Amino acid sequence: MMQRMGFGAKWIRWVKFCISTDKFSILVNRTPSGFFSSQRGLRQGDPLSPFLFILAMEGLSNLIHTSQMKGWVRGFRVDSSAQNGLEITHLQYADDTLIFCEAMTEQMLILRVIFIIFDAVSRLHINWGKSFIYPINEVAQEESLAGVLGGRVGELPTIYLGMPLGGKSKSIGIWNGVIEKCEKKLTNWKSQYLSRGGRLTMVNSVLDAIPAYMMSMFPAPDNVIQRIDALRRNFFWQGNEDKKKFHLVKWEEVIKNKKEGGLGIRNMKKQNKSLMLKWLWKFMTGENMLWREVIRAKYEMENKWMTKMVTTPYGCGIWRSIRNLWPLFLS
Repeated sequence: MMQRMGFGAKWIRWVKFCISTDKFSILVNRTPSGFFSSQRGLRQGDPLSPFLFILAMEGLSNLIHTSQMKGWVRGFRVDSSAQNGLEITHLQYADDTLIFCEAMTEQMLILRVIFIIFDAVSRLHINWGKSFIYPINEVAQEESLAGVLGGRVGELPTIYLGMPLGGKSKSIGIWNGVIEKCEKKLTNWKSQYLSRGGRLTMVNSVLDAIPAYMMSMFPAPDNVIQRIDALRRNFFWQGNEDKKKFHLVKWEEVIKNKKEGGLGIRNMKKQNKSLMLKWLWKFMTGENMLWREVIRAKYEMENKWMTKMVTTPYGCGIWRSIRNLWPLFLS
């Protein structure tokens, strides 16, 4: 694989030496029980391992791309009105691969052949127990299509890389996991005695960070923000006591920054908007980014910097929410 990519023989020997000479030992009754060599795979925790895995997965990407160029696999065309529009066949992140194709037996057979070739060349085996086919709209014989590949039929919405895939962007249900994580953290902390200063630190450093990943992409509904604020507020004032305590200061005053007399706890609504505003800056300044090309092709450009307003009612909720922040971004 590395030879085909143009790596020198000396570099390949170095890499082979690094991954073939490592040894492992297992602790039995807290004492090492001898060493043994690795037969396959890469060492976890080794900074070189992620880069080598990406190089290996590049082989699968090239096989899919070659099949696309020959017309064997047809992906998702972003702008269906354009003959030479942007077509996406697959997306990869570490060991996760998302493939787009037509719901046809011939396409499934081609993908099956690609996986067999990749398996034979790289000796990396696909975990079919974790592989799913997600049909979009009405698809006939979806079970038989999944049987060709050996996977199972999944249902949308689902979770992909920690984000809801196929769900409504303004749905309250996609935030249930975030609220559950906050509640779980609070359950662990309530078993410990923490001063009010300690609780303030935990709120700022941990609780405020849990929703940040979701808030960077989705606009949080008001009742979700109110629920998270209630969890933070009650923990800050009550601590590990079950009985209610008086909240001595309004929460609106507490979440002000320290210069204004507050405690510097983040305002969730402002944090949500600021995280989503970053996408507008990345859209304006970023080049050669696939997601940016998808947005440009799908919504068309209003001017040099920004797309047109989103008027389509379905399938555009995320970018519509981000695009609506454009006046705030300019101000």
